[in-house]
Amino acid sequence: MTHYMKTARKIVESRTQDTFGAIGCNLDLEHIATFFDETECDHSFQRKGGFEGGSGWTKERALAYMENMFKGCTFNKIMVADAKKCLEYAKECGDEKSIVYYQNVLDKGKKYVSIDGNNTASTIARYASNKLKVNKKYLTDHGDQGEQLRHLYAYRLDIVKLERILLDEMTELFRHLNTSTALNKQEYRQARISPLAEYVRNTANKPEVRKTFEKLGVFKNSAFDKRFHEEFTAQLLLHYVFPRRAKTQNTLNVLYENNDDVSAELKSRLVDNLGTLVRIFADQEDVNKTVFSKGKFYSVMNVIDNLKLQKYNIINFNAFREWFIMRDVEWIAEDQTTVVADQKEESYSHWCKFYYSVKENGRLDKKWNDCLDTHIPKLEEANIIARPRARPRARRFSMKEKLVLCDKQDWKTREGKDIPPSVAIAKGGIHGDHVRSRKDGGRTTLENGEVMFPVDNLKKSSKSNEPHFEHQR
Repeated sequence: MTHYMKTARKIVESRTQDTFGAIGCNLDLEHIATFFDETECDHSFQRKGGFEGGSGWTKERALAYMENMFKGCTFNKIMVADAKKCLEYAKECGDEKSIVYYQNVLDKGKKYVSIDGNNTASTIARYASNKLKVNKKYLTDHGDQGEQLRHLYAYRLDIVKLERILLDEMTELFRHLNTSTALNKQEYRQARISPLAEYVRNTANKPEVRKTFEKLGVFKNSAFDKRFHEEFTAQLLLHYVFPRRAKTQNTLNVLYENNDDVSAELKSRLVDNLGTLVRIFADQEDVNKTVFSKGKFYSVMNVIDNLKLQKYNIINFNAFREWFIMRDVEWIAEDQTTVVADQKEESYSHWCKFYYSVKENGRLDKKWNDCLDTHIPKLEEANIIARPRARPRARRFSMKEKLVLCDKQDWKTREGKDIPPSVAIAKGGIHGDHVRSRKDGGRTTLENGEVMFPVDNLKKSSKSNEPHFEHQR
């Protein structure tokens, strides 16, 4: 970087308005690049965005922005929250959630949180570090044309720093500002800090879950950057929250707007079912993208859930996968003879396509549930599914039996310690133990019994002893 690019420049600040303690700041490109490195782009409520950031600007759009900037044709602003000032304000307000949040930002070594203009700031930062060409030239390719460089770097952009904004206000402002930049519906829903949003994001982005989404061809690679897999995960959760309602965009909006969180039981249920689905398709090669749709993904999740509600476990995952695929193909083949006019009433393929609609969803669920009820005996017989066997509760020595053992042992332990009768009848005074442990097949009988003090029994643990008393021989 040349000398004139390193020269300190005066930064002009002015209070623009009282709302959220907004401060106006005008920076040149070099300072904006530094500013960007000090700014946290929180992907928990924002799209990844930024230059080469997945769901942000393309390289072509970034180039166009820089070229327009040098023509004097850009008028947008960059907006951030000042983490240190906002932390002080959160402490004034006693907002614990904001206090924790802004402290975490500062602990990461960041000074600001991006609210708007992250694409702009990241593009300028890449340009300043010679990672983005404009007119097919890097900055350093300009050679000695210092005046031109000086002109480019003198270009300034407005920054707005908010010093008095709480976390929920910031995410709300982010959603408001980004309605004009085409946040898709799920990006808008997820643009908040809440246990529900965090759960959906974390569940959908578990490596094994994403890998299964990719393996089954449910989403294209670009769909992950746009959170479409998170939207589908929210739909799966929606099935447990509102089982008889449509899984449409409007119902998803209701879920997010009216619920900061859902019950731990429902969240655990979805995670458990997704874990089972991952195991079912663990050995499956990548599926042709025309085969597995979201409706079929939803269906296999419904079958898994139905089995678990009936207390069945899948014990042969590969065989279960083959069973599911065969039923699916069988019904698709039957659809070939269904006339268009009857598709809504009779077509399995049609129900899969519109799985989110109330009627189609109900018919799809009934189709699989009826099939499962018919096939459960066959699946059990083939050792593909099974109900866990209840382990019989081991019988313990009764108080009466322990006192009889005291008499048979002549009121002594095998170490020769006396067992006082008053201790023997006291609650917790003596333990009844198995000479041959239950682990080694010992039974709860007087011939296999022995009384001892609790401390000695705990030392013995689950080991077997050699017979010692006459009744044990």
